[in-house]
Amino acid sequence: MKRRTYVITALILFVGLIGATLTYRIYEKNNPQIFKTNEQIQFESGVPVEVVVVSRRNIVSQEIFTGTIEGFSETQIISDITQKVIDLRVGIGSRVMRNDTVAILDKKSISGMNLKYDPTLMAYRDAKIELERMQNLFEAGAVTKQAFDKAKLNFEISKSNLEAITSAVFVTSPIKGIITETYVESGDKVNAGKPIAKVVRFDKVKIKVQVNESDIAKIKVGQKCRINTSSFEQIFEGKVSEVSLSANPITRNFEATVVVVNPDLLLRSGMFATVRIVFIEKERVLAVHKDAILKNDHKYFVYTVSNDSLISRNNITIGTFDGIYYEILSGLGDGEMVVIEGQNNIQNENQKAIIIAKE
Repeated sequence: MKRRTYVITALILFVGLIGATLTYRIYEKNNPQIFKTNEQIQFESGVPVEVVVVSRRNIVSQEIFTGTIEGFSETQIISDITQKVIDLRVGIGSRVMRNDTVAILDKKSISGMNLKYDPTLMAYRDAKIELERMQNLFEAGAVTKQAFDKAKLNFEISKSNLEAITSAVFVTSPIKGIITETYVESGDKVNAGKPIAKVVRFDKVKIKVQVNESDIAKIKVGQKCRINTSSFEQIFEGKVSEVSLSANPITRNFEATVVVVNPDLLLRSGMFATVRIVFIEKERVLAVHKDAILKNDHKYFVYTVSNDSLISRNNITIGTFDGIYYEILSGLGDGEMVVIEGQNNIQNENQKAIIIAKE
């Protein structure tokens, strides 16, 4: 009897299980489960984005070049005569002004000139005294004009002779600068036409930079430059002084020369320098990071986020670019929040944003 009861109970449970399964299948067929995509979830709950606040900043459009520093000008100090060096008054590193004496040559028996220094100096002094005497007599009517003119001519000749022999014996620097090389020592003989020393002007220096053809149209004489070297933290100011009109046939580059004021003589010949040539410089303009700006159909736009966290698309007009930030001419205002990361997740306007502030 008990066995029969167990069989009936098992059959009832089995039939119930089959019925429940069929009922679930029918329900599942009539009510299919709908799975939401990530986009749908983001649209309903909000899309995570990073934002920055539109602010004002200085914008500098510039290009960076490199070059080697050279003296602004350099000159060999040449001897006009073949003569012994009696006194070399400068050494490497000596600073000289224009017309400073750098060497004194032997005043005796000057080869190549029919003059000697001491007799020539005496002749000049005598001629000067004689001219002054004859001028007084001529003004008093005591001598003829012919006699006065003769004294004047004699003075001019003696003065010219003294200047010639003085410039030959007292060798001077033609420019202000620093002595960078000497070729003789005191006691040496120097030949006519040979250098005694080299002087380089360093109160200004120049840097020649190579510019490719895509940038050369932007380089103009007078443009401001900022120069720095690895030797100093200081930024030096300069200007473009020359721009070549033809390219190097081998490198296809153009050469531009930058002149830098160097009053403290910190910059020296041979130093490697980085040169930033400034094309445009603007102060306190509205600007946005380049990563926030998108482009479609030749139009620029950004996504902004309102105070109630709704996303909008703003068409903008851009201006000067400094390599990181764009100047904003229209389409945005101070303090607006602009999406800088997460734009690809935005499906349309009025979508809610989950804001992650970006420093």
